[in-house]
Amino acid sequence: MLALTLPGTAGIIQTATYEGHTYHLLQRSLFAEAEAEAILLGGHLVTIDSEAENQFIVDTFGATATAEAPSSIVSLWTGLNDVQNEGQFVWTSGDPVSYTNWHTTEPAGNFEDEDYGAIFIYLDSGFFIPVGKWHDVVLDERFNEARFGVVEIVPEPSSLALLTLGGLGLLRRRR
Repeated sequence: MLALTLPGTAGIIQTATYEGHTYHLLQRSLFAEAEAEAILLGGHLVTIDSEAENQFIVDTFGATATAEAPSSIVSLWTGLNDVQNEGQFVWTSGDPVSYTNWHTTEPAGNFEDEDYGAIFIYLDSGFFIPVGKWHDVVLDERFNEARFGVVEIVPEPSSLALLTLGGLGLLRRRR
């Protein structure tokens, strides 16, 4: 029997919902691969708007990512980056940056390509950064850090809802 894989679903490890949005934890990958997979799934790497959402991401996906990681440093990709303009972080979704959770020493920008926002999940090394805090990371895995993308899919307003709202507008005009 032939097994079929839908485009954009091969890399999903775990799925959850929060406040009407769907989130997927992707397999370990680089930023560009994770964002490309997110787009195939109909979203972007996660845009975090609040401490509650940040904690949801950590609580929901942290243990799974740590269990899947081959290294002693684990982070989750977010859509936050300053690739275009150093020091000016933007979300891949295009949403405004209204909330951040940087560790006190971050974003550090110690390397030319340290342009990508990630959430610390697990760290077994000589320095300590609290779980759930953000750091800026390099494009590749030269520091042996396993990173997993978190996709956020925001539902579009349904056609039925739009028709209902449009119908209500028509009823008001007839009165």
